[in-house]
Amino acid sequence: MSMAIESGISRKTLYKMLEQEIIIKLERGLYSLANGPHLGNPDIITVSIKIPNGIICLVSALSIHNLTTQIPHAIDVGIYFKSRISKIVSPPVRIFRFSGKAFIDGIDTKKMDGKKINIFNKEKTICDCFKFRDRIGVDIAKEALKTYIETGKYSVEKLLMYAEICKVSTIVKSYLEALL
Repeated sequence: MSMAIESGISRKTLYKMLEQEIIIKLERGLYSLANGPHLGNPDIITVSIKIPNGIICLVSALSIHNLTTQIPHAIDVGIYFKSRISKIVSPPVRIFRFSGKAFIDGIDTKKMDGKKINIFNKEKTICDCFKFRDRIGVDIAKEALKTYIETGKYSVEKLLMYAEICKVSTIVKSYLEALL
């Protein structure tokens, strides 16, 4: 709704469009065209709108990068450690806090369903999985690293650079040596 109001559409017009079923209410403050294209990733788009400074990370990012067999039960979002966000009821969201280079390095922008989203790149995501292995499980991190290597399109240099930034270089090196 705020985006519509910023672009000059009044609340009254929006409510009239809702009444006439031109738009549908997805949830509080979030609307979509009733006969518009269906979103392939509605939860990720919703979270990207609700947390504009957030970055898709961990299992959600692994899923987008095709580095896991896991089906995310919540959208994993990285935010700056001092940031405050409103409580999000739907879709389910897991918040992970980052600081310094761990927050600003390794961010890619992808276009999904016509919207640009911020997501950590493959190498940064794998290193984050090792960093947060106590919260998401070390098996997920190991599977992601193995899948990344098996693609044949991997960069040990980038992986070790992000491992250093995430302060997990020792564990990443040991798993990397076992795989190579």
